[in-house]
Amino acid sequence: MKYWKKPKDEHIVYEAFTAVADARVEKSGEGKYKCFSSSGNKFYSLTLEKEGESFSFMSDDNMAYYRKEFSYPILAVLILEKIIPVDTQVLNHFKNIFWKEINTKNKNDYMKSVREVLEGLAEKDIDVIKIENQVSEIFTKICNTDFGVLGNFKVSEKTF
Repeated sequence: MKYWKKPKDEHIVYEAFTAVADARVEKSGEGKYKCFSSSGNKFYSLTLEKEGESFSFMSDDNMAYYRKEFSYPILAVLILEKIIPVDTQVLNHFKNIFWKEINTKNKNDYMKSVREVLEGLAEKDIDVIKIENQVSEIFTKICNTDFGVLGNFKVSEKTF
């Protein structure tokens, strides 16, 4: 079986929080999902299969499809389905964050974008430590779990 590569950093957790908080992830059939981008101009299609305690996915978002990496839309589905629990108070702090704009401004330095968002939350007296602890727990869980790849990619499999 093929498994998704582990994400490089925690930014995917923050972006998944926003996708769920903004209700941009929706179930479109049995094991089928759509995750809309933060700019709202595109969506990603995902398929989830559960076998026992194991999960396998296919997603057409860029990170998953081209880099073969576990991505924020995959995590957003796991959060939506409550497979990975998240404190709803934490989620509420991530509504209406336009990651694409922030990432573009920061030249796709995703963790710089995360720091900018967290600084903004801290300025509003939001408990950023609580958020970072939750993110760390989720990121560790993702990195310690093998998520299978469903189907085959249409691009070269040489890097997989």
